[in-house]
Amino acid sequence: MMKVAYKLRDMDDFHSLMGVLAGIKAQPVYRLAPTFEVVQQMDFQAYRRYLSLKKLMSSQKLFSAYRLARQTASAQCVPYLGTYLQDITAINEVKEDMKDGKVNLTKFLQISKAAATVLQCKKLAPEIQIDKSSECY
Repeated sequence: MMKVAYKLRDMDDFHSLMGVLAGIKAQPVYRLAPTFEVVQQMDFQAYRRYLSLKKLMSSQKLFSAYRLARQTASAQCVPYLGTYLQDITAINEVKEDMKDGKVNLTKFLQISKAAATVLQCKKLAPEIQIDKSSECY
């Protein structure tokens, strides 16, 4: 699973990376903590890289490490949607729809900016060739 996580980071697929890291932290896998100790001893480099991925996708400081990595990622990255949903929810709950009897344009501009970031990634998605031999599966 850790090799998959490394590859996802190399591909700038942050959403799938978060899913893999969540799977590693799941209770059935978490009970294998002694296995992680063995991995740490056998391949310290791989373990350190795993810890760096964990830190990258940490929710601390509103995902600040991820947000920084997202800014420098390739244009064809897959963003972690949880941060944008969190931003939109926070803006929607904190800001009022109407301000002084008028539409609060600032609120809707902030929401549209968060949504536009995700939609921009969709426009830049690479074209992937379909492997006809695997289509029957």
